[in-house]
Amino acid sequence: MTEDAKCKILDILLEKWKKILLGRYPGCEELIELALKSLEALTERFYGYELNDTQFDTAILLEQQYHQRLGELIVADRLLRDGFELSSKDFGPDFKATKNGKTVWFEVVTPNPNDEMVQILEDVQGRLFPKHETNCRENSLALLKMTGVIETKANIIKGYIEKKIIPEDEPVVIVVNDSLFYPRDVYMVGVTEEVQKGSSGLPLVIEALLGLDRPYWQPPESPTEPYQLKWNTRTDVFKDNGSPVSTDRFQSDEYKHISGVFVMTAREDYGISLSVYGDEKNVGLLVKNLNSNNILPDGLLKTRTYDSNELRKLIDPTMRKPITSLVTRTLHGQYFFMVQHLNKLSQEHVIEES
Repeated sequence: MTEDAKCKILDILLEKWKKILLGRYPGCEELIELALKSLEALTERFYGYELNDTQFDTAILLEQQYHQRLGELIVADRLLRDGFELSSKDFGPDFKATKNGKTVWFEVVTPNPNDEMVQILEDVQGRLFPKHETNCRENSLALLKMTGVIETKANIIKGYIEKKIIPEDEPVVIVVNDSLFYPRDVYMVGVTEEVQKGSSGLPLVIEALLGLDRPYWQPPESPTEPYQLKWNTRTDVFKDNGSPVSTDRFQSDEYKHISGVFVMTAREDYGISLSVYGDEKNVGLLVKNLNSNNILPDGLLKTRTYDSNELRKLIDPTMRKPITSLVTRTLHGQYFFMVQHLNKLSQEHVIEES
């Protein structure tokens, strides 16, 4: 690594990350030190590969750009860990990535919630005593924001293709960092709690691109069979002014120049996820566009994957493998299981030393 490739603001970033993580995980100083080492290593690697553009140092220290730039840092680490070789230029998509002889372009975006959604997210009383109408409103705002940023990026990418910056025959993936769709003070987000869910109970991005809607229980045809959980679909949602917004663009050729949308929750807690679980958690979710001109090969990105074929299983699942429940775990429950995991690792370490 050359002197010019080093991160000259690393100490400032580490101090900022330490303050944020101490606020979310009080009393976990040893764990936070491990997380900071992970964040330091990925930052040095990012600069070592010269993935930072000329404005990166200035931008990441600005509050209005910090989350976007942190998202780029973490997404780059995620792709490098997945075996991609990365390069980046000041103009064009954030990353040109090559793996197994296949080139894929990645464009990262971190959507900012509007003021109303921020107010809902910051309402502690609302978390303790949730109201149905408030939750529905939050889901609606999040879905509109998700569809909006994907549309904006899709139009930008179309321009890159027209200007020959991206070859027509190479896949392009939009990466959405949904970290700001969560309350900033809550722990475990970006550790085991990742990829924001929508009103369907499944990832919001599936609702935004494949038209998934709320589930319902279908009664059995005979008393000996179980109830079946199935999902409705929809083609549009509506803004407050009544204008429709399409939610099934991966069901048509409207986004044929986009190969997929990858969602991950990229914030400071990523360092804790790496320290505790390695590459096992916070793997994100990829929605593949089977109507794309350049369909992504299976397994190129190690993550959970959805597409229109998977959607059909939710809309009309077979009774041979009925879906009978949706199980969720609270954030406190996730924290409890992380502590259990740490204790197990500590005991294994003691046994190995003895």
